[in-house]
Amino acid sequence: MYQSAGFELVPSIARCMEKPLIQHEIKRKAIKLDLAYTYDPNDEVEDLFELIHKAKTQFPSINAVSCGAIKSTYQKKRLEHVCERLNLDILTYLWDRDEKEILQGMINDGVEAILVKIASYGEINIKI
Repeated sequence: MYQSAGFELVPSIARCMEKPLIQHEIKRKAIKLDLAYTYDPNDEVEDLFELIHKAKTQFPSINAVSCGAIKSTYQKKRLEHVCERLNLDILTYLWDRDEKEILQGMINDGVEAILVKIASYGEINIKI
């Protein structure tokens, strides 16, 4: 469920943005693999719950969590489950949007992006 490519850059990004960084080691593994998540204390989702709970405790004014998932129902459902338990809204502005439109919007807005990893099931046939 978690993306780790480029994770070592996160502290530097937080410093550059002058934002606090709350970290939590992911110790658990994916146990519940169905799309609909049900609580399991040994599942990796509970590490996410602990992290967001820690953030909400440190910053009580937090009332929502942003999710960058575009097509992953698996990730979205798990974050929804965590947010519901913590009484937080979930912001999914990119959810189910057309990827080409998202990329074109980023280009139009002048976003400078650095690819750190490309992954896919099956054959990858792209030109960069």
